[in-house]
Amino acid sequence: MNILFTTNHPVIRFGLQPALEQLGVKTADFQIKQCPQNRRATLAEKVINTFKPDVVFSAGFVAPHLDELLLFLDRYSIPHVYWATEDPVLFEPFGLPVGKHSALVLTTTEELIPVYQKHEIRADFLPFACNPNLHKKVAPVPEFQHDIVYVGSNYKRRLKAINTIINPLVKAGYDLKVWGHWWNNKEMPYQLPAGNYAGLLPYHKLAQVYSSAKIVLGMHAVDTSKSHSSRRTYEVLGCGAFYLTQYTPTHETLFENRKHLVWSKSAEETLELVDYYLRHDDERQQIAVNGQEEVYAKHTYAHRAEKVINTLKSL
Repeated sequence: MNILFTTNHPVIRFGLQPALEQLGVKTADFQIKQCPQNRRATLAEKVINTFKPDVVFSAGFVAPHLDELLLFLDRYSIPHVYWATEDPVLFEPFGLPVGKHSALVLTTTEELIPVYQKHEIRADFLPFACNPNLHKKVAPVPEFQHDIVYVGSNYKRRLKAINTIINPLVKAGYDLKVWGHWWNNKEMPYQLPAGNYAGLLPYHKLAQVYSSAKIVLGMHAVDTSKSHSSRRTYEVLGCGAFYLTQYTPTHETLFENRKHLVWSKSAEETLELVDYYLRHDDERQQIAVNGQEEVYAKHTYAHRAEKVINTLKSL
């Protein structure tokens, strides 16, 4: 099977694509948005004729380039598969319009499958995962050694989570560092104090940060789904870190509280949990080990790649 990827999303580049290659799938890249617009058709024809893909695979923010994508898909009658990594938040602007031009949509939110089917779009469930070659325990790095860390951007839709997880720790004066976009943006409903903000973090340093901290925080824009979880959950646990996350039904479905991770439902509970686990190193470290074992056993990109291959064979 030959799969041509058209988007350079981290879950593709660092996750699904290498996992598929390890299972014998041949892959190639054609990044539409990185090609000069006046050469896209020529370059697309060249890669199609040279690589001869069985499937063209896209993920994430494809909608702005959908017209260009469709030009060569229609010309060569190649099935398009779309991984709707922004579901359910961006289902209407991304998932639905791209899905209408795809042979298959892989959604990160199982509850959306019947919604896609209602629009006569074939859909299947593909959650995020971790890559044990990348998301693993590494030696602590002095500059990243803090009691508590969070890596993620300051989205408006995360305000409830911020007030449950981040803000109480900031107010209480804990040793907390945060990496990501817009934390010092005055137009956002929440601004992080300058002393807690560490700037942007290159993806290749993620394991270093998670391996150097005592507690890694989790926040989620989607907190009502029973199937959707951000990729952060799998990546943090894969790095063997102790994960204190905002509660979601998905976490309760997939993991056992205080065995694989710890969740909080309120600002008060967040403070209680942080105080307790900073004082109990052995318990904290054992939970981190358990969490890593659980995701390595059930939630790696090798697991996801096997499902993708079996699903694509039916196309």
